[in-house]
Amino acid sequence: MQYVDVEIQSKHQIKGSVFLGFLVPYALFESTLEKLKKEHHKARHIVYAYRHLEQGSLQEALHEDREPKNSARGLLDILRRGDLIESAIIVVRYFGGVLLGVGGLMKAYSQSLQLCLQNASPSPLSPHKACASG
Repeated sequence: MQYVDVEIQSKHQIKGSVFLGFLVPYALFESTLEKLKKEHHKARHIVYAYRHLEQGSLQEALHEDREPKNSARGLLDILRRGDLIESAIIVVRYFGGVLLGVGGLMKAYSQSLQLCLQNASPSPLSPHKACASG
């Protein structure tokens, strides 16, 4: 298992929609989410996914913020494949006027996390840190 210990950001544009990615340590998830909601109050959607150990039990979440079902599912899938834990990804979307469809959204949201991971250096999760979580 691995985790990120610093915030990593990405930005890309698809058919006019702008996607801002924020890969953060889980400890900063709630404060970062609240900050982004205030800073980007005109954004159409703010989706997120996380994986977190709570009292030895793995907690996972995916929130698609009124996007079509499973359109942001790739975020959680990528966190799982990367064996990332104690990490969260938040993606802010500014709608560009063109509907992307579920497939286009899946690709766009996943790309936000992939761009963040290109600049990430995940650390191994030590047994001590895993036990201290929660």
